[in-house]
Order: sequence, then C-alpha cells, then structure tokens
Amino acid sequence: MSPKQLRAMRGHQVAMVFQDPMSSLNPIKTVGEQIAEGMKIHRGVSDKEALRQAANMLEMVGIPGGRVSEYPHQFSGGMKQRVIIAIALACNPDLLIADEPTTALDVTIQAQVLKLIKELREKSPMIMLMITHALGIVAEVCDFVGIMYAGRIVECGTLADIFDNLRHPYTRGLFDSLPDIENRRAELKPIPGLIPDPMNLPPGCAFHPRCSYAKPECSRDLPQVRWLSDTHYVSCHLYNETVENML
Repeated sequence: MSPKQLRAMRGHQVAMVFQDPMSSLNPIKTVGEQIAEGMKIHRGVSDKEALRQAANMLEMVGIPGGRVSEYPHQFSGGMKQRVIIAIALACNPDLLIADEPTTALDVTIQAQVLKLIKELREKSPMIMLMITHALGIVAEVCDFVGIMYAGRIVECGTLADIFDNLRHPYTRGLFDSLPDIENRRAELKPIPGLIPDPMNLPPGCAFHPRCSYAKPECSRDLPQVRWLSDTHYVSCHLYNETVENML
C-alpha cells in the first residue's frame, strides 16, 4: 500500500490501543484534540463538530465529556487508557488491535478497562485482536485463541479448545507455569531453556530445544498444520500420523 492508502486505513478501518497509555498521548494537546484528530481527517467534520463528538466519545468510555479540554497529565493511568480507547474507536474501525492494553495498570483499573472493552464489543460489530501474555485476560475477553512461539502460531482454536483440550507442548508449558491457587504447596513447572533469538531461530520447530516430546524430525523439518477439529489446529510433529499421539 502507498503511504496515502496507509493513512486512509489507519484509525479508520484499523485502529490500535497501545500498551502504555503514559507514552501514547501527546502531552501538549488536549485529550479532545487528540480524539477529534481522526474524525477531522477521515470524516471531514469541522473542528467544532469534532470536539462535540470527542466529548461524546469520552462519555462512552466513562469520562465526563466536560473534560474534553483537559490535558493528559490531568488524568489517572486508567483514565488515560480510556482516552486511548476513545481515540481508537472515534471512527468506528472494522478492526481494533489491543496490544497488552492493561499491562501498565494496577489490578483494579485492569478490571475496569477489561469490563469496558467487553461492553464495547457487545455494542459494536467491530472485530478485536487482543495481544497479551495473560491467560486470565484471554479467558475473560476472547472467543478464539492463537498461541504463538517465536513468531509462528503453534496452536489455534476456540477458547474451549485451548483451555479444555490443549495439544501443543508449548501450550501445555504455558498452563503448567501458572500458579495453582487451590494448592499453595504445588510447585511451578517452568519451561526449560530460553527463548531463541528471533534473528537466529533453530532449524525445524523453533520450540524443539526446549520440548520434552521432541523427535529427530523436530530439529530438521518445520511442522505442518494439523486440524484436530473444525475449529482447532496444531503445528507439531506429534500429530503427523494418528490422533493416538495426542498429549
């Protein structure tokens, strides 16, 4: 796409909520100006109308519209993240990409932001892509889940497929690394080894140096996608032959 085509798409068809609200807002512009910017570019509305709609967007994310003329430093961390969400939703995008949207927030504010995201999803036909390492957030927000390792999806399925019927050794390692709140004496089972350098990945399956199920072909050949059901697939040599090999 040309730079002009990319500018026409960003904020209009595709919008993004970034990880750190503290560094995502311009400190010398009011939040109203920052919400209104996309509306003026993509909708061609006047400055006055854009600010009016910006105030409505603030109301939609739970912030009084009268604060449209205030600056980012006058908002708490959770409110800044709500402003970022308002900016992303200002032009009704088809796709919203949320990159670790709650990482920089405390637990209470995280819950509020996640509740807001869920409510907005229910009111809008927009599709959301959530990027996160927190499996609890995945369980609360997502319908479909893709597990990635070293830049590749190694397992994908519905929420039930991944949480109740996981298959890839890496997915198993992720869940085994979680603390068991019902058994305080249970030890964590961390995945051995270290994540490989993405610029120098090992041959074959990138996970094979850390995998207790690795076979000779794992260090030689890239595994192919194997569909386990209409909604669930895995990329692993354990499933090359029959379903009897499943973990």
